[in-house]
Amino acid sequence: MKVSYKLQAYMADNDAHDTGSTRMKLRLVKTRHRLSRRATNTTARQSTNLWTLHDGTIVGLPDLDQRHAARVFAIALSVQSWRFLHSPVIISTVSELDLGRIPPLTTQMTSPRVLLDVDRFAAAAEGLTSVWTMDGPRGEILREALNSYWDALHSVHRRARILNLWAAFEKAVNDDGERRTGRNFDRHASEATTWEKTEIHRLRDLTRWLKHPDVIAELPDGVRENIPVDAGRIKRLTDLALADRLEFDLSAAYDE
Repeated sequence: MKVSYKLQAYMADNDAHDTGSTRMKLRLVKTRHRLSRRATNTTARQSTNLWTLHDGTIVGLPDLDQRHAARVFAIALSVQSWRFLHSPVIISTVSELDLGRIPPLTTQMTSPRVLLDVDRFAAAAEGLTSVWTMDGPRGEILREALNSYWDALHSVHRRARILNLWAAFEKAVNDDGERRTGRNFDRHASEATTWEKTEIHRLRDLTRWLKHPDVIAELPDGVRENIPVDAGRIKRLTDLALADRLEFDLSAAYDE
């Protein structure tokens, strides 16, 4: 069963400043699984790609409906790299913090080539597919986590993207239904991701501040300037938590 999805190949770099973007260079490492892509816009070849997976059972078809299969496909691609690999949003606005103004895009960079291991993609898709058929409270919580991740992929502004990713991270960490908060959450999240508790605490504080837009302009020195980098850190945390809970490995080239 062949299945195709239209997704963006252009992505804003999580490390870019608010007026910067990155042109993604992507190479598929093909093995036994057949995944291909082709440009669908002749005037802006990198803007939209049609991804075709020649075995739809990898993303749960025909057991899942198209909406859930699309989530599996998109998130399984995204967890192959700390950079978002796709998004339906406009590139000139994707990096903004949503402060009421959108400055023009002034810089454009080219990322290192991102290697996408199709076998790792398939393993991630298998783990993600299991969420949609999982019974009980844990299944419900993890489905909420994937829906929050999906919302992050569709977020136009960086602030919304960070908060949606953090919501996915919290749900993945607390997938047993216990509502851990504060240092208890930091400790449990550290066990799931192997990150230091102090770093998780710092990012938790950042998301708490970002929930209140009027506070952003008054953030402590250095905090606001580091938000582009911290967006990438939160992406890493979320991917690590999902990989831990759903028992799949991130790509060997994930951090490149």
